[in-house]
Parts: sequence; structure tokens; C-alpha cells
Amino acid sequence: MTKIQIILIFFIPTILFSCRENKRDKAEVKKSNPQMINAVKKVGVADTLIFKDAGLATLVSHTEKLFSVFDTISPFGEYYIKKFKLNKYDIDTLYKYNSDDSIPHSPKILGFEATGILSGMICNDLEKILGWTNIDQYDLRLLLKNHLSTVRSPDGKLYSFGFEEKTGGSYKSIISYIHYKSDNNKSITINDQDNTIFNADGYYSIDTINTNDGVKYLLKGNVQGCDQCFGFYIDLVSFDKGRFIKDFSYNLGSRNFEGPDEMSSDFITYDSKQHIIKIRYITDDQTPTCNCGKHGSISEDSEEEDNRTGDITCIYKFNGKTFVLKNKKAKRLRS
Repeated sequence: MTKIQIILIFFIPTILFSCRENKRDKAEVKKSNPQMINAVKKVGVADTLIFKDAGLATLVSHTEKLFSVFDTISPFGEYYIKKFKLNKYDIDTLYKYNSDDSIPHSPKILGFEATGILSGMICNDLEKILGWTNIDQYDLRLLLKNHLSTVRSPDGKLYSFGFEEKTGGSYKSIISYIHYKSDNNKSITINDQDNTIFNADGYYSIDTINTNDGVKYLLKGNVQGCDQCFGFYIDLVSFDKGRFIKDFSYNLGSRNFEGPDEMSSDFITYDSKQHIIKIRYITDDQTPTCNCGKHGSISEDSEEEDNRTGDITCIYKFNGKTFVLKNKKAKRLRS
């Protein structure tokens, strides 16, 4: 899969902020999500969470304060640090990690520096919240619902959380977390830094498929990779013996977001009744050929190759364990 070129990459302090260290290096068609492109989807639930644990309530309130500043900052702006409505420790942290060395203890901070530091602080809080004892007794769709894009699986066990990284680049990267409550009531939280199973930019929908081997989760997402390029992706995962396994994956890059004629804006559709995945797209420089592998996208090191171009359709059918290619076609476009 051709990797999306990230046009603008800014230096962000790495101390304390491990959740973002390697994200930009992983920008392969970092694959997108209609609801996450251009803006982060908000959860449409009116209720709020009331936490029984005062420590947890305080932590969530602190994260809310960080988001209240983060959400108002433009990466292209410049700000007086002392005007941020944060506590002394957070203000001091912004001073400490502000990389403007031209003025010692500079009173101002560039927007992309501020969003980088604040997002790291938010990540630290989120990891503590999601790792909190008995956190799964709450409906986490309501967690920080004005700031996080959140989706939950139908069985209530798997969550995807995300918020836009706001680097200022044309790649609208998402900071994402996967949270799972296993059958033994132990929680697992995965961030996007060293994740190899889930897409680093998160998801906007999660479906379930019941099989003889247990429940499998089908997750869909997308992201804007540059000014005119988008990525779309779908992953099938299962949880077995304490770890997640990727059973199927398809990633698509495109210069178009509207899609070919007769299509919706979603290039990847799933029929939950027939368990069929349909991919349809017009070839371009992002995906220049027919990309219909037998078990998902053709990988970069695959010997399988199909040089047909035009209006491409790939049909995958679930066989009880994974999705396998049942049909592919390439329709030539009229010049």
C-alpha cells in the first residue's frame, strides 16, 4: 500500500508524551473515516457520567479542563501561556516544554507546540482513566463526550476513542485508543503508538459477527491524508488467549471523497445480513491498480499483482473465520 506523504511535520516534545512518538512515521494510507474527516464526531448522548470514586471524578474533570483549552487552539496561532485557564502545574509544564529557546521562559507559545504538549497531557490522563479500577461499570460512550469521538461495539465490550491531533499539517491525524473488557472482567487499553492490530487513526463504527470461535469485531474508519487524498479501511479482529488477532484488513487510498457515480461517499460498505464487504473506487495515484487481494488488500511485499485500472469493485464474503475474495472486476472509464 502506497504511504500517504505527510506534508508538514512539526517537532513535538517527546518527554511525557509517549502516545504520539511514532505516529507520523506510520502514515501509510492512514486510512480514513467519513465521520472523522474534517471534524471529530461527537457522541449524541445527552446524559453525563457520575463517578462514584472522587479521585476518578477529579481526574476526568482535569482532562475536561485540558480539552477546553486544546479545543480552542489553532496550530497556526501564537498564545500567551499565562492566559490559559489551567492550574499552576499545567501552566508550568507548558513553559517547561515550550521549545522556543530564543527567549528563556518565553511568555508565548506557538499553537502547534501548545497542541502537542496538551495532547500529551490529555493522553496521560486518558490512560489513567481507562485503566482505573472498575471503569467498565460506566457507559464510556459518555466519557468526555464533548471532546472525544467514541464508538462502542454492540456487545458493549469494545470501544474506540479518538480526537484530532491538530498538528497543523494536511494529514488530519487522530489520536486514538482501543479499550476492551474481556470475559474475565479485565480491561485492556491500546494506544496508537505501537499498535499493530488496530488502525492508528481510530474508527467510526464497530459491528460484531458471532462465530463458532466466538465474537469477531468488524471496525471501519477513515482519515484525511493530505489536502486532496483520503484513506478508508476496514479491519476484522478477534480476541483469543489474552490478545487481539487481525483476521482481515483492507486499506484504500483515494484522491476522491465523493466516490464514483452511483456510490455513496463510503468506498467500503458492509452488508451485515449477508456478511459481505464491497469495495469500490476509481484508480488514481493513491491506488493506481486493482487492489483485490484474496484475503484483503494486496500488501507491498505481495507477489500478487493486478495492473487493471478504471472503476474497481472487490467483493469479500465471510466464510466463518475471515473474509475471502469472491469477485473482482475492473470497468474501463470512458476517455
